[in-house]
Amino acid sequence: MEIEGLSLQLRRAYRLVHGYQRAIIDLSHEIMIRLGLDFFCWSPVFNDTPPRCTTDLSRKWSWDLLPGYSIYFAYTTPGPIQPGSYMLILWAEADTGFSKLCEDTKRGEPDFAQLDAPEHCATNFRFWHSVVVDSPKMKDSQGFWAKLWDEDWPETNEFNLEVDGVKMKGRMATHSLSAISSPDDLKERLEEFKMFVDTRSK
Repeated sequence: MEIEGLSLQLRRAYRLVHGYQRAIIDLSHEIMIRLGLDFFCWSPVFNDTPPRCTTDLSRKWSWDLLPGYSIYFAYTTPGPIQPGSYMLILWAEADTGFSKLCEDTKRGEPDFAQLDAPEHCATNFRFWHSVVVDSPKMKDSQGFWAKLWDEDWPETNEFNLEVDGVKMKGRMATHSLSAISSPDDLKERLEEFKMFVDTRSK
């Protein structure tokens, strides 16, 4: 391909990436507002955050400059830890091929050329959360959420966790991005989510 044709594709690609990242940031913020949650943190799933300007980029993954390719947004309920308190992690996964490649590679930077064809992959948005189900002793909320964030959450439909003596029940629900893109679809997904939280906290 001639350099001019490649440059044109590059300009289009960066604009698409910007539009996608703007959409998932706005969607995550909308979910936070609708559920009345507090922002906790964000993190790339498989790679590092963009390096500092004094870091030699040749020693880093090129993927580190694409932190939104697979990204977590974490939110928590406000107030003290009590039955029904929960942490919600929204996992925006632009390309399931990237996730599979990272898991298969184990070590070293994943090779872009080894990705499955885009037509065989998906773009997903996951609701991954843990709900407090017992009455814990007084807990420092931020300290507790930090410990929960550091836990190795199972990637299963439903799971149990115990963090700092607090019992929790969790769930991961995976939806294609298109399944939550309309206001009606998002409302339905959030109603399902709230129903799960309510039944687990009683």
